[in-house]
Amino acid sequence: RFYVLMSLFLVPITVMMQRDFGAMREAEAECVATEYVEANDDEGAEIASGSYQRFRWLFAVVPIITMLLVVVAALYVTGLQAITEQAAGGVAPTMTGFERLRQIIGSANSNVSLQYGAMVGLAVAIGLPLSTRTISLGRLTEGATAGVRIILPAVAVLWTASALSRMTSDRSVNGEVASRPFQFQDRRLYAADYLTGFLSGGPGEKTSGDPQLLSLALAPTVTFLLAAFVAFCTGTSYGTMGILLPMVIPLVCGMLSLKGDVSLNDPVLLATIAGVLSGAVFGDHCSPISDTTILSSQSSGCDHMTHVLTQAPYAALAAAVSVVIGTLPIGFGVSVWYLLPTQLVALIVCTRIFGRKVSTA
Repeated sequence: RFYVLMSLFLVPITVMMQRDFGAMREAEAECVATEYVEANDDEGAEIASGSYQRFRWLFAVVPIITMLLVVVAALYVTGLQAITEQAAGGVAPTMTGFERLRQIIGSANSNVSLQYGAMVGLAVAIGLPLSTRTISLGRLTEGATAGVRIILPAVAVLWTASALSRMTSDRSVNGEVASRPFQFQDRRLYAADYLTGFLSGGPGEKTSGDPQLLSLALAPTVTFLLAAFVAFCTGTSYGTMGILLPMVIPLVCGMLSLKGDVSLNDPVLLATIAGVLSGAVFGDHCSPISDTTILSSQSSGCDHMTHVLTQAPYAALAAAVSVVIGTLPIGFGVSVWYLLPTQLVALIVCTRIFGRKVSTA
């Protein structure tokens, strides 16, 4: 997952070298020149007047800790219930120690656990200030309503992305209906089967004798760019993974099968799967409609589009290095252990060349 690693490395590199570039450098230079810090006037005046003096850091920390504890507890309870039912039916093997804990967490219902955790955390977040009479119910209602307005577009995107993923996928194995088929299976698009045949010349729309329309060596790069595009347009990384992984894995396996046996440790297969995951993160970082991007700008008090434009050059640099010295050469057989240190050096060199210190900007 080249982009994910390079984006993590880029943060300490820019901090230690004290160099910025693009819109961020311009914003930093303007801030230093004018000594101006933008803030919300109403909220700043209210804080300065001392009306928030009774606020406590516990009002923020306790709900988060409560939510995490409830989520973990619900994961354990739902997972234990699931493996108990499987053991009663003779499906799940008996495990002990850490392996049993892994089995419990892996079998848990994460959706239910997250919902219960969020509800209990919200109740605690509302109850603490109300019980101490720190804030009125009307102000709490206003804050909750504003939070819903911020999150609602992200929820809508996730919902529609999940629907699109279900419409394009299938639940069939070698033409046979699986034990748990999707509803309305005869009306689904079966995009993975179609793309496998169309792009690789394998079974499907094209015959195995046709030339491949997508070179196997380019599969990691193509999937990375495609995932970045989908994530940028939809604003969700998880939704992009749900859409593309059911298509990409059969596609690459079909192309590998034409060359011989399919190995789960094949570098191209691993790099292609990683291309979907990291490309989705890259697109999500740059997308102005991403929930994480929206929350980052809102929580820091930064103008939303300013946040998007200032972080985009850094994400683009990490993505360019990931493609040129990552997905492209690994598709042609270059070892990942040569590529990772080379990418790190490239990030340092690019930051040195294109970046400038704020004092000299």
